[in-house]
Amino acid sequence: MLGDAIDGATPVVHSGEIYRLNVEAGIATDTRSFEALAGRGDRAWQSGDCSAASDCYREAVKLYRGDPHAFADDTAVVERERFRAMHLVMLGRLADMACRDGDYSSALASASLLLQFDPGREDAHRVLMSCYAALGQRVQAMRQFLLCERLLRETFDAVPEPETRALYDRLRLEPGGVQQ
Repeated sequence: MLGDAIDGATPVVHSGEIYRLNVEAGIATDTRSFEALAGRGDRAWQSGDCSAASDCYREAVKLYRGDPHAFADDTAVVERERFRAMHLVMLGRLADMACRDGDYSSALASASLLLQFDPGREDAHRVLMSCYAALGQRVQAMRQFLLCERLLRETFDAVPEPETRALYDRLRLEPGGVQQ
């Protein structure tokens, strides 16, 4: 079925005792594409091109379908965690960029997705709090803090970072005074 798409080349190459996908012929995997997009996004991010970084990150995030299943193999576990970490970094950056640009619905979506994968990420809780406040949803912003506080206490026996607490205090004490 792939023969026409790759000009008759074989999709799998056999060399000695090893079989591998014929990437030279154009066979691709979602993990390689994910990694390439993440790398391009990181390079754009480091050079200050937030628009290009955002485009790459959004495409990469679309490819991520959850943590790859790893068996008892330590190498597979390490690889799964590496992909997971890349995914979380991209979601965090997408949320930050969208919030900074005033695209609160995108920021809410990215930060919420990030929290689905890692509920303890305080940076994502702060993005949600800031976005809710910017949208005039002060009570929801304060609820987000209480959720963050409970998750940290129950999961890690920890308290929120000073930056998270300060944002909550501004929400409580200065209605309408929270700036991005």
